[in-house]
Amino acid sequence: MRPYMLLAVAFRFFVDFFMFFAVKRIFSPYSGPLFPLLGAAAGALYAGCSMLERLSFLQASHWYLLSSILCCLLVFGFSRRAIAPGAVFCLLRLALDGLSEKNSGFAQILSGIVLCVALLYGFGGKALPSTYVPVELNYAGKTVRLRALWDTGHDLRDPVTGKGVVVIDCNAANKLTGLQPELIQKPVEAMGAIPGLRLIPYQTVGASGQMMLALMVADARIGRKRRPCLVAFAPQVLDNSGKFQALIGGAV
Repeated sequence: MRPYMLLAVAFRFFVDFFMFFAVKRIFSPYSGPLFPLLGAAAGALYAGCSMLERLSFLQASHWYLLSSILCCLLVFGFSRRAIAPGAVFCLLRLALDGLSEKNSGFAQILSGIVLCVALLYGFGGKALPSTYVPVELNYAGKTVRLRALWDTGHDLRDPVTGKGVVVIDCNAANKLTGLQPELIQKPVEAMGAIPGLRLIPYQTVGASGQMMLALMVADARIGRKRRPCLVAFAPQVLDNSGKFQALIGGAV
């Protein structure tokens, strides 16, 4: 393979990887690089094959689109939830490769805007507010697995360290520590019930100066990352439908 072909394949690999990684972080903030690497490798393989004289037919638009879809399936999976990130990635490719020039100027502008927003959002570590993240808490021999809502408006921090706080509802706190929900609703009275409890201030819409029980959990896993974190106990159930039992924010 000629040097310029190797350069083109390498360029396709790195560009596809960064776009896959950015898009995947938008829709799943704790995603790792493995599947973006696999998708980028598949895209680079297609690029290399399409430059070979015997396989030049692969440069046709329908083959290009098919390769993009196959790469998206490899990275995002085969489900309804994969439609949105797959569509965003395809728009990014159109913006970069200039294929939108064959269509309308509006499509070119739209895909360019999507490219900028995706890169800023993805590499800024932000995520869509409807993203759910698995959380595992290990305390005093107990393991509690929860589903946390990634809430961009949740910015509760530890007043001592300034780090983000994971908020779990009263039922999850009961499973983790054995504290009854009635006691969690009276944080001052609950102090000393178990070792390590502390109070942190928080505010809600229309109310401020309230206190919430919190506990440092030395062994916690948020998404794919395992590290200590401060866990606060909400005095109520966070979601009556049961879709999530915890809240995390951009500072976690």
